[in-house]
Amino acid sequence: NAVLHKVLNQLEELLSDMKADVTRLPSMLSRIPPVAARLQMSERSILSRLTNRAGDPTIQQGAFGNSQMYNNNFGPNFRGPGPGGIVNYNQMPLGPYVTDI
Repeated sequence: NAVLHKVLNQLEELLSDMKADVTRLPSMLSRIPPVAARLQMSERSILSRLTNRAGDPTIQQGAFGNSQMYNNNFGPNFRGPGPGGIVNYNQMPLGPYVTDI
């Protein structure tokens, strides 16, 4: 019975944290620049490259490095799930529908 209450309290805390994150989400999303600006390309150029390279297996990295793309631009108040902040998805176990490539 005590374990059940402890689990329920933890779930309530997680739900409260999630609700707080959801209320902050619109303001965080509004600070993210549009894809065209981040790629420094026009929307027409992006669509053209996507349609022309759909069958091309050689994908080149743009002028945009991973460090810029995946850093935490959401400010100090944003935290990912768990104590470590932003999640490193490469260290997560694969789900039942995902195969290791």
